[in-house]
Order: sequence, then structure tokens, then C-alpha cells
Amino acid sequence: MLILNESGKSTGLSKKEKVEEVEYLYKTIEENYPFLEVNERLTGIDWLSHKEEYLEKAKETKNDEEYLELLNIMVSRLYNRHTHMISEKEELLAMYKFYSNCYGWLRAQLNVINNDKVLSRYGITEEELNEMSEISKEEIKLNNTNNASVKDIIEGKVGYITIPSMLNYYELDRDRNLINTYFNKIKNYEALIIDIRGNRGGGSAY
Repeated sequence: MLILNESGKSTGLSKKEKVEEVEYLYKTIEENYPFLEVNERLTGIDWLSHKEEYLEKAKETKNDEEYLELLNIMVSRLYNRHTHMISEKEELLAMYKFYSNCYGWLRAQLNVINNDKVLSRYGITEEELNEMSEISKEEIKLNNTNNASVKDIIEGKVGYITIPSMLNYYELDRDRNLINTYFNKIKNYEALIIDIRGNRGGGSAY
């Protein structure tokens, strides 16, 4: 989920509209966010129980800074680094660079960023978007070395694959050929160890 704003620029919202927006954000998370119960078990925070608190604070906000801080508090209490406020132009451009070479539902995120209102609020030009897309393509061409590594722990019996990072699917070919070739070699082995220690995640497709 992307929640977009730019500090220092007026939201142009009345107090009534801010309350309605907070209500919409709350409802969206209530109906779609899958980790609320996990969050409560880990942090002790029953996120849904704070609805009236959020709405009351939305009514009391005196300016945009207070309103944006309220939204920050709301999403920060989800304790999910993938759900956060985007306040800087550079961060949004970096996200555009990433999504411009994705496909499927991930690429659909470009529609959120490449919206006239969003671009206007962040002061982003079409030229800057094109530049980010081209930089991304060049980086993919340069990053063509393997990420994973393979070897036998016990020759002919136990295979071993280490995967430092889950590459995004537009980079998968960097590891796909190496791993598939090794799978064919070890299909009659007794065991296979897949080592992901230290791996911080990445693309779901991996």
C-alpha cells in the first residue's frame, strides 16, 4: 500500500475532509490488511480499537503538519516497513525506478505514482520519470552475475545452495540457469540443503 504526501505543501483539505480521509484509510486497512492480528500478538497494539482516537485527532489538527503526523502515527503502528508515508520526492522516484521494470500486479503500482495529482504534489516531471526508467534498465544490464552459489557437501549425495538475496523476477535469470542446472545434476541425491541465512528477502517470485 502506498500513502503519498509531500511535507511543506498544503493538502487543500478541510477538517471535515481530513476526518473523511482518516475514516477511509481506517476502513481500507480494516478490510484489506492481513496482519492486524499478527501485529497485536507481537506488539500488544489492537490497531482497530483506536478508530475513535484517530478520528478525534483528525478533527483537532490545526494544520497540515499535525494532520500528516497523525497519518504517520496511524501507519507506523502497523510496524510494517512496507506500509509507510512517502514524504520525499527522491523516495518516490526510486520506487518508480523499481516498478518500471516489473510486471503484473507490481507494475500496476506505476499507475499510483504516475497520476497527475501525485506528480504535481511531488513536483515530478515526465522527463524525471523517463530518466528513472532508463537508469533501471541500465542497472539490470550491468547486474548479470550470479547471486546464488551451489556445491556438493557430500559428493554425489548431499547438495547445497546458498541464496544471499531473493532477486526480483526481472533479474531471476541471474540465478535461474545456475540453480536449474544444479537441480538436474542432484535429482537423485539423498538430500539438498538450501541456505538462506542472512537473506533479508526480496521478490516473492523467487
